[in-house]
Amino acid sequence: MAQFEYSIGGDKAISAIASAMLKYGKGPKLKVGFLENATYPDGTSVAMVAMINEFGATISREAGQVTIYRKTNKAGTGFARKGRFVKQRESNFASTHAHGAYEIKIPPRPFFRTMISQNQASWAPTTARLLMQGMSTDQVMDLMGQEIAGQLRASIIAMNSPPNAPSTIRKKGFNDPLIDTGYMLSRVDYEVES
Repeated sequence: MAQFEYSIGGDKAISAIASAMLKYGKGPKLKVGFLENATYPDGTSVAMVAMINEFGATISREAGQVTIYRKTNKAGTGFARKGRFVKQRESNFASTHAHGAYEIKIPPRPFFRTMISQNQASWAPTTARLLMQGMSTDQVMDLMGQEIAGQLRASIIAMNSPPNAPSTIRKKGFNDPLIDTGYMLSRVDYEVES
């Protein structure tokens, strides 16, 4: 999990955090994002998928063959759905085609960095206020974990640029660049390390 550090400002914030650190030692550490054990059902790391979405990627594919699936119309005289591809289980026609080498370019969609830049200024003052109200460090870290995880989820939902490619929109049925199955969104989590 990526860790982000930032400086805090304000005498009251520094004083409250410093006194909590003196009282509790070095203090717990809050991690928010995609935890190490979060994987898709096929074993793919959710953190890796999030990183690819955050920074973009280029995937090089070698030349090879691909099987495409379609469905013929009831009369058997042409293709249904204007010849668009269907899932294998829905098809009644398959054909295999050779293809050349190509690249898939995934543009960066910086949802994590955007969330940090939009919200980090509030984290230290909120933390200091909660500590000054007498909450324990563990309670404060838990509340801040919930808050920042919520901000990260909101950033994933709000990210709409750059839009999906037209082929991706057709495949998904909607244009929400960071949401397909909702699996990455549901795996945003936090943990407090003592």
